[in-house]
Amino acid sequence: MDFYLLGTGRMARFLAARLAGTAHRCLGVYGRNAEAAAALAQRLSAPVMGCTEDLTGPADSCCLLAVSDDAIARLAQQLPEQQGTVIHFSGTVSIDALHPHPHRAVCWPVYSIGEAIFPETQVPAGTEESSGKAQKAVAMLAKALALRLFDAPEAARRQLHLAAVFGNNFANHLLCICDTICRETGVSPEVIAPLLAQTFERAISGNPCAVQTGPARRGDFSTQAKHLGLLAQHPEWQRVYEAISDSIRAHYRTQ
Repeated sequence: MDFYLLGTGRMARFLAARLAGTAHRCLGVYGRNAEAAAALAQRLSAPVMGCTEDLTGPADSCCLLAVSDDAIARLAQQLPEQQGTVIHFSGTVSIDALHPHPHRAVCWPVYSIGEAIFPETQVPAGTEESSGKAQKAVAMLAKALALRLFDAPEAARRQLHLAAVFGNNFANHLLCICDTICRETGVSPEVIAPLLAQTFERAISGNPCAVQTGPARRGDFSTQAKHLGLLAQHPEWQRVYEAISDSIRAHYRTQ
């Protein structure tokens, strides 16, 4: 597979890390950050592309748009009409953002791609394609990237992305609050690490709704009031505490 890589952020670096040294040939790297584009191009043994008009690959090539959600449609419109497949990697952007290119696809890895730590095992990826040709291109790309594909039309993909925000982004922020409270109290966060491990082990191995515990679950308003008092110096965390406690109570009132 021949491909162009557009972008220099985390997703672009993940793609370059997985594709470098394989039989797949990079035709060029394009990105606004010239220094970062040059680094990725060197890793992929490919040239840096100065403008999108030069990205005219063969019919069996792929154009990988590893850019921010807001840039996908604009960049797709700047490209010469591709005979190959144009692919973006967003969980929320429509496949139609890749018009006017006839062979379009979405390949969204359900994973938080970090700055330096890339997954070593297969990662699930939701896909949507506009043609059989695009479907074959995504399958080939997935094999090179060690992705495990599943069908994810736009409506389902957006719902799954919402679930991922709750399960990953919001959960991580709550862990950040947890860590900060421990440190402000002078207690090592290592003390609470076994509890956190238990929490995620339970959530992954079973139904998290069935194992909910804590003062909100049991209606312990006295403890909740004490907690809110302890958060007096962090009014934004008080609002988070109250909102989540209200949600827990509402959820289990209907059970």
